[in-house]
Amino acid sequence: MFHVSGLAIITYAQLRKGNAVISMSRFNLEKILMTVEKYKVTHLWVVPPIILALSKDSVVKKYNLSSLKHIGSGAAHLGKELMEECAKIIPQGVVAQGYGMTETCGIVSVENALVGPRHSGSAGTLVSGDESV
Repeated sequence: MFHVSGLAIITYAQLRKGNAVISMSRFNLEKILMTVEKYKVTHLWVVPPIILALSKDSVVKKYNLSSLKHIGSGAAHLGKELMEECAKIIPQGVVAQGYGMTETCGIVSVENALVGPRHSGSAGTLVSGDESV
């Protein structure tokens, strides 16, 4: 939670909306899957290697991930093919990625989940209040 994404975008924004936030001390794919199933997690924010694990690891099929509506990714580029692969495994979840930096105090661009799945491989469009220079 020492980067702007974890602290401001995920934690503060979700708590402000009245949502619960589940944070894990370290990455363990099976524990993440158990947590999603147990608490009916709706929004999952992860980095591309975890999207890769969700797409490729057979253990994913053992868990009920039907509660997932949105899978957001950042910190590195997420290609179109990987986005599509993850969407096949978790079809009800919109896979989207964004771009931001701690220096910009948050997200600069993001795919709009409200328009539905695009899986374009793009980091989306500028967020409200930002402008291209």
